[in-house]
Formats: sequence, C-alpha cells, structure tokens
Amino acid sequence: MTRSASRPSVAPDRRFIRNLDWNLIKVFHEIAHNGGVTNAASAIARQQPAVSSALKRFEDYVGRALCQRGPGGFLLSDHGSRVAEIAGQIDRLVGLMEAELEAVEKDLTLPLHLATVGDVVSPRLDETIGRFARRFPKAELFIHVLPYPEIEEAIHSGVADVGICPEPRMLADLDYTFLCSETHRVVCGRSHSLAGKHVTDWSRLAGEAFVVPGTDEAAIVREFRQRNGWGRTTAGQSLDIGEVKRLLRAGIGIALLPSEMVAREIEDGEFHALTDPIEGLSDDIFLVTNPAGQRHFAAERFLSMLPEDSPEPDCRAVA
Repeated sequence: MTRSASRPSVAPDRRFIRNLDWNLIKVFHEIAHNGGVTNAASAIARQQPAVSSALKRFEDYVGRALCQRGPGGFLLSDHGSRVAEIAGQIDRLVGLMEAELEAVEKDLTLPLHLATVGDVVSPRLDETIGRFARRFPKAELFIHVLPYPEIEEAIHSGVADVGICPEPRMLADLDYTFLCSETHRVVCGRSHSLAGKHVTDWSRLAGEAFVVPGTDEAAIVREFRQRNGWGRTTAGQSLDIGEVKRLLRAGIGIALLPSEMVAREIEDGEFHALTDPIEGLSDDIFLVTNPAGQRHFAAERFLSMLPEDSPEPDCRAVA
C-alpha cells in the first residue's frame, strides 16, 4: 500500500499541539469561510485589527503564509487552503459535540434519590423534576418521605442525593439552594363546629383541639402555635400529612398547616379556612446536596434545571 506524497502520514508533534492557541484555528476558519479578514470580523462581531492580528499570530506559529493579499483581493495560499480544510473538519467535529453529549445523557441510566417532607407544594420543584426526566429519559427517580430533621442526615449518609428540607440546620459541608417559602393558616373540616367561621382573634382558638403533624412541624410554626396557646388539647397527630387531612375530614380538630398544602381541599369545600394566611408565619424550604457525595453528578444536573425566572418565593398563599 502506498501513501499519497502530498499528505504524508506522520506522528503528531505533541509540542506543536500543546502550545497551539486553538482559538486561532477558529478565527482562521472564519477568515477562509467568509472570504477575508473584513468579512470574518463582521461575522464574529470583532474589530478588524483584532482579526488581522490573530491571522498574523497564526501564520507566525505555523511558519507559513496562509493568505495572499494584493490587487486581486483575498486568496488563500496553497498552505492556507490545506489548513482551511483541516480547520473546517475541526469546526464540523466541534459542531457535533453538543449533539453527542446530549445523546450520551439520554442514554444514561441515572438514578436520583430525593428525600422530602410530605406534600411539598412547589411548581418550581415540579418543573425541575419534569426537566430532569426529559433530559435523562432513562433516569429513575426515587422519592423518600422523611421527617425534616432526618433529611440532612440522609444527604450526609448517601441515602438521598437531593433533600427538600424546611428549616435546615445549614451545615457547613452541605450546599443549600432556596426553593420556596410556605405560608400557614388554620383550617378545619366542613363537619367541624367552626366551619363557616372567620377568626381574627387568635385567643378564640386557644381552647380548640388541634391535629398536629408530630415532629414534622417546623419549629417556627410550633413556637407560634404554642405562644398563642393553640394545641394545648391535641385531637390527633401523624407524620403523614395525608392522615392529618383524614383526621380533619372527620371533624375531630383544627390544624395550622401550609396554605398551599390545603388549597385544593379548601377550593373543593372539604376544608374551611378559619384564618387568612398568617402574616410573618412562613418557613423557607431549601434543596440540600452534598458536594462530596458519590452521586453528586445527578444532584448537580438536577439543580442546573431549577427554573430561575422566579426571584420571589413561588409557593403562594391561597386567599
């Protein structure tokens, strides 16, 4: 087998490759593709002197004249034509990179474990989960419902990759990203004796039996309730918000819960809002990740898809 004399097969000079400014290849490709320095400068929105300087640097580096300039206009030299061909091949290969990376991601069987308190209502979270699933169609999502004091430990231990956590401890070795804020109001079931009432005097509720979400109640909410004497009599409690709602439907007590969490039941008439959303009573919810975690790649991808178009908290109070 013979080799073409015009294109010899030689081992690459690693020093030439290591020391090359690859941006000069990009600029030269634009010069060759657009038919000259002036057109290239316009195409890539750079000043003509900067493009001319880049061409000069590239010619000095390769040690050959790549362009001929004269009365006949812009022409590539023989060396320039060959380098332009190579630069075009590089441009096409780089152009394929994004599609290749996306193809790899679509083929990843990527597990993602979320640890969360029950019934968090956040359109921002829902959109992030949807974006992640569309970007990684072979991903598998696991959702672990835990009391909020256990969520940061689940991130530490690797049980979960992303925590959805109210009232975090803000540990130094974990990362925290704000998700939303929850407002709170007092509600009861439609069969409760207070159904239909609107309460503005907090003392009226001090003697009522409360249903509470046990240790899953945020400290700021528990302290507010206790300051007002709410819940001295307990009608029931459960860590499962679904069971708290069951007790409310049965009419055995009232509850101080996130407005967003009971919005649908209020709209459907199952629950009655005894108070407006209580001003100043809200708790922030954060996404928690461990930068040293074994599956931090999945957590990073998840956080990168968090919508950024809502600078204000997107968990809204329901009037």
